[in-house]
Amino acid sequence: MQDLITEKKYNLPIINVVTSNKVLGFIKGEQDDVDMTEYSGIDLADQDFAKIAEAMGIEGVTVRKTSDLKPAFDRAVAASKAGKPFLIDAKITDNRTFATESLYVNVHDGQVDEFFNPAFNSKHDAKKLKTLEDFFAYFGAQELHPLAYFFKDAGVEL
Repeated sequence: MQDLITEKKYNLPIINVVTSNKVLGFIKGEQDDVDMTEYSGIDLADQDFAKIAEAMGIEGVTVRKTSDLKPAFDRAVAASKAGKPFLIDAKITDNRTFATESLYVNVHDGQVDEFFNPAFNSKHDAKKLKTLEDFFAYFGAQELHPLAYFFKDAGVEL
């Protein structure tokens, strides 16, 4: 949240996307990986990060449905073009559909490059995975798409 204070102070046109699910998901994933029978210290109270951003003087919106993403990004892009930061609080499930810690995103010259850690194949006996789509399908998450898909669909230019 400290970043938001800086963004507000210097009018930085940054679009912040917070994915929140009331769980320390990375820790939950690690506990899944070691076959813990009970989870420990992962449950959080629900927060509305858009309202927190608004309290800091930054416009924000909370998204609970996929259909609300495009209007949220439209508002975010408009704020960014006006030289202002914006925050989208995207509420997501706490089900770990895939190993997010194995995903990487790089942005170069306005192009989004997404890939998964090749070490994932050796650690999870999944040697046939070559593409991001293969990675998503491995977890039964075929409805997921790379970020560039959503940016293009929403008309977001980097």
